[in-house]
Amino acid sequence: MTLEECEVECLKNCSCIAYTQLAISSERGGCLLWYGDLRDVREIPFDGQDIHIRMVPFELGKNINKLAVDSEGKRRKLLISSLTSLMGVVLLGMSLMLYFWKREKNVPKGRTGGKQLLVFRAQGN
Repeated sequence: MTLEECEVECLKNCSCIAYTQLAISSERGGCLLWYGDLRDVREIPFDGQDIHIRMVPFELGKNINKLAVDSEGKRRKLLISSLTSLMGVVLLGMSLMLYFWKREKNVPKGRTGGKQLLVFRAQGN
């Protein structure tokens, strides 16, 4: 059976919750249908097959909307934190520039800061 035939078989029964195509041999294949809980699902480490799970469109839409809201919320938090950090760096830079500008303005010309040394000349005869 093809995957499409398996889908049709699952859709015929309201209790069918999942289906997959079985590759028994190169000539023959079949369908594996699940009813109720998915109990006999195994993880195959290589060349696994896909399982198709039926969901109510309402449930599918709810999950997609939840993912969209979560990613939008994360994006918004990231944007706010980035802008806040950027503003902090800009304010810090401006504060440092103002500090050094005021400091240079208050120092008299010819003076490099610190204490001034007085020079005395000894007069000899």
